[in-house]
Formats: sequence, C-alpha cells, structure tokens
Amino acid sequence: MKILVAQLNFKVGDFENNLPKIIRAIQWGKEKGAEIVLFSELALCGGFPHDLLLRRDFIFAIEHSWKEILPHCLDVMVVVGTPRRHANEMLNSAMIIQEGTIIGFSDKKFLSREGDFQEICYFNEGQRGISCWQWKGKKIAVCLGENRGLGEQACQGSRWDLILNLSILPYRYDAFSLRMALFKAIALHSSSPLVVCNAVGGNDHSIFDGYSLFLDQEGKCRQCASGFQEDLMMVNLSSFPQQAPSEPNSLEDLYNALVLGVRDYFHKQNFGKAILGLSGGIDSAVVACIAIDALGKNEVTALLMPSEYSSKKSVEDAQVLASRLEIRWELLSITPIYQLMLKVLFPFFHGSSFDHTEENLQARIRGMLLMALANKWGCLVLNTGNKSEASVGYCTLYGDMVGGIGVLGDVSKGMVYRLAEWINRDGERIPLSILTKEPSAELKWGQTDRDSLPEYAVLDLIVKSYVEDLLSPEEITSLYSFPNEEVMKIIHRIDHFEYKRRQAPPYLRVTKRGFGTGRTYPIVWGSF
Repeated sequence: MKILVAQLNFKVGDFENNLPKIIRAIQWGKEKGAEIVLFSELALCGGFPHDLLLRRDFIFAIEHSWKEILPHCLDVMVVVGTPRRHANEMLNSAMIIQEGTIIGFSDKKFLSREGDFQEICYFNEGQRGISCWQWKGKKIAVCLGENRGLGEQACQGSRWDLILNLSILPYRYDAFSLRMALFKAIALHSSSPLVVCNAVGGNDHSIFDGYSLFLDQEGKCRQCASGFQEDLMMVNLSSFPQQAPSEPNSLEDLYNALVLGVRDYFHKQNFGKAILGLSGGIDSAVVACIAIDALGKNEVTALLMPSEYSSKKSVEDAQVLASRLEIRWELLSITPIYQLMLKVLFPFFHGSSFDHTEENLQARIRGMLLMALANKWGCLVLNTGNKSEASVGYCTLYGDMVGGIGVLGDVSKGMVYRLAEWINRDGERIPLSILTKEPSAELKWGQTDRDSLPEYAVLDLIVKSYVEDLLSPEEITSLYSFPNEEVMKIIHRIDHFEYKRRQAPPYLRVTKRGFGTGRTYPIVWGSF
C-alpha cells in the first residue's frame, strides 16, 4: 500500500489558497499510485485559528470547503484535519473520505491545556480518540496529535495494519528526539506501522517544523520528510529505505525555524520589506542574517544610529557587516536629536544627575526613527532583543522594544552566540570582532551589560530554570549552588517586568515556555 504524506504550509482561514493546495496534492498522489493521501491536523483551515473558531461564518466556510474536495477523492482514501460542529460541541477532527464520500470522522481526545494553543478553550474532547476504518482490505487506525491513549489501547488488545496520525506540533529547540521517542513507543506498543503527517510553516508566533514520519511496526524510523519546508513524501509499506534518516542538527534547525517564522510572518501578511537597527552588536547581526535568508538581501534595510556614546569600533563593525551581507544601510546619528531633547527637558532635569532616563531617551529616539522610516518606506521593523534581556527588563519601552515581530525574543543570549558561530561555520559572515567584543548597550561612557546583569551564562540558567522548567528559587539555588540573594534578585526582576513584556511585539516561539502566549502571568501579584 502507498500513502502520500502531504506536508503542506497553510495560512489560517485562507481557503482560496489552501483548498487548491489540498486538491493538487490529492491529484498528484493519485497519479503516483497512492491509495491513501494524508494531511496534517487542522489542514483545512490552517492552524491555530484561536478565536476564529468562535465565529459561525468561519465554521461555515470550513464546512463548505468539504464539498470542494469530495469530487477529487475518487479511487483514493483521503484523511484531512478539520474543525467540525457536532451537536452542541466543537471538535478537532480527522475527516475520512473514501470514493468521494465522507464516511466519518476521528476526533481528538487529548487536548492541550497550555502552550501555543490551549485547545481545551476551543474544542470539546472526542469520545474515543482513535477510530478504525477499512480500506483495501486493511484495518487502519486514525488519530490526532501526540495521542497518549494509543499505547494504552494497543496494550488492551487493539491491533491495526496501519496507524495514520495527523499532527500540528510546534517547533521546540532540541525536542525532535523526544517526539521521535513518543512515536516510536506508539509503533512498538501497537506492533503497527505508523505514518505521521505534521504541519509546516509559520503562523503568528508559532512555527511548525514538518519532519513527517514513517515508522515500521518495530518502531524504526524508515522515512522522514524535510524540515521547515513543504514536502510530498510517498510511503510504500512493502518497500522502504533500509537506512534510517539522520537526526537533525539542533542549531541548524533553530536557525531554519527562525528564518521560516520571519518569512511566513511577512509573506502571509503581504509585507515585503524589513528594516532593523544595526548596532554593531551580536543580536542585530544575527537578526540581519536571518532576515536576509528569509526575505532576500534586497528586501532588508539596516539603520545605523550612533550616538556620542557609541564606539567607533561598533559603527565600523555594523558597516562591515552590512557590506558583507550586501544590504542597503543608512547612517543616521541620533546625537543632534538627543542634544535638542536634553535642551528642551533641561528645565525639568536641572539639578538631577545623569541616569537611566537619559539612557532610555536614546533608545526611544532610535525606536522613533525606525518607525518613521518603516512608515515612509513601507517596511516592518524587526525587533532584535533577546530572551535574556526581556526576562529582566533590560530593554526600553517604546525604544529598543519596538517592532512588528521579535525574532530572538525566545532565544537566550548564550544561544544567540551559538547561532552566530553556526552562521559563520563556512566563513566569517559576521565579523569576528562582533562575536568577541564585550556586550554593551553603549548608552553611557564605559558601559557594559555586566554593569546591570550577572554573567549571561548564569542569567540564562536562572531564566531557563524559573521560566521554562518552573523551578522554585530554592530549587534553583540548590541545583546550581548560586547565592540565594542573586537568584532572588533575578527572579524579582523577571516577575516585576511582566508589564514591559506585555507591550512587546509577538516573539517567535522556539522553547517549551516563552514569554507572551507561552507564559501567562499576572502583572500585579504578591509573593507567596
């Protein structure tokens, strides 16, 4: 039996383009001899729709699209993900089509309660979670997502000739092996070959990595679709590659995820051009590389905005980087504007010493200039802040926090350096001096990040432990032998600056718990 795994990139609610993609894949599969065509979870509407699922016209459009597909499903079994209304319930389902007729649905039972989707807010739990269908003499199980019930049902005596799984699994850094282990356990427990179709593409902050799978009845991975791009993978149950696919490179995947996230964020909103501030630092350098690989060098403009506190070396590094990347760049000093604003504010600042007020003023001037040129030139601003800085509020509201999308907002400072080294694996795309210089906001003379923050290696561990792993201050202190006072200081800043992060652009999600939709904390709350 041949199964076409149609790993396609869908835009939420774009039925005009989603439906032709689905139909073309079905036709291509039939031409190549496929007896089953499998699509991903929520393929018909794109994922994840969130509150669109509450609109009756959206659900009506989904149900209308079912009729468009049916005439193309003769002589083939098609399994496609779709929301559906049933009685007074909304279900996340796999629609089963045979010979041009909808013969039934398999409903998702185990819904997520956290993370990107919070499915439990929109869908009702299916009754069975796994349904069985006959096709071409085969007993075929259909399920959705990382189905915890499969192994249990297999142990209770259920046996199938084939399992089809529809998924929409968001990319998470270094999580491929965990996903593979889960599906391997399912195939082993059921003693059945397993074919998984996962979504691919970026939608808002979510990134879906693809990597659809075929595992044999012994749990061995026989085929793996491409990551971060559309792929039509043909699976032949009676003849398949004997050599297992190699496991992806974690850093390469992270980079590809960010590139895909930026590309789809722009293209699916019909934005063409990007602009970013290029400071000569590591964060903006990495974002510039991602932007070029996502959009093309002709669609990216860099704005260099030095002040009287900017070092000559930082300006030179930014110029060298822009020249190497072959992108348009403009030099616009903020010193005249800064001095004028200080003059205007002098009656109010008189008698007080230089502090973070004057520092933030510079960042806000840069944000204003970026937004002004973005408006005039029809660009979208790429925010270049990282997760480490955002976690402790080391950023300026209406300044370096401006932007249409936060590219590195879920990437720690340490990981930004690792990404830069990966970018330079075949040559010095980013000047080495940018990687080796002491990090600094350069908002006053002699400033370095260490003046306000602990070493990034320490900060990143505390942030990961507290934000992603949900460890208590006491557990973090014990685990890493950090001084309790230092841990509590960082955690206080993480909690205190929630109000800032609520006003930040959406961040591309790449970890198991990022700020924004991935971590919802109250702004005002007391210690306990």
